[in-house]
Amino acid sequence: MSIEKEIFGARVYRLVPVRFARAARGNPRFSRPDLDDRCYSGSDHAPTVGIMERRNTTDTRRDAYIKLVRQNIDPEFPLYITSSDDTTVKVIDPPNKVVVPNGLHYDIRLRGISGGNPNSATIQVRAGNPAGAIIHELIVWVYQPVT
Repeated sequence: MSIEKEIFGARVYRLVPVRFARAARGNPRFSRPDLDDRCYSGSDHAPTVGIMERRNTTDTRRDAYIKLVRQNIDPEFPLYITSSDDTTVKVIDPPNKVVVPNGLHYDIRLRGISGGNPNSATIQVRAGNPAGAIIHELIVWVYQPVT
């Protein structure tokens, strides 16, 4: 989500409250996937990331971490992370969709529950409370492992 604001009379700038980024530098890997945030394709109007379905409940290596960065929002303002479909993608950290801890960035931990070809769900950043306004979204595609 972006907010258009006219500054100095002529130019229009887009202010983005929060954004998603890769959780690590270097090459992509299962736990730190690469995001497609350059342009939004098809019917997806948000950054997109692909993760793998997790079949073994004790194996945490397939959990994915995505960084949430506060761009133009107060570091103390409460943000909540929710999933549009917990049967496809589950938010593991922050636990129970509780407020994201204060700070400029936070690594969100996601778990692919039900993969397909692919199944998708939306991770939503909500302002103020768990049912608050959606200020940003991330489309997550969950794939089944191919052997």
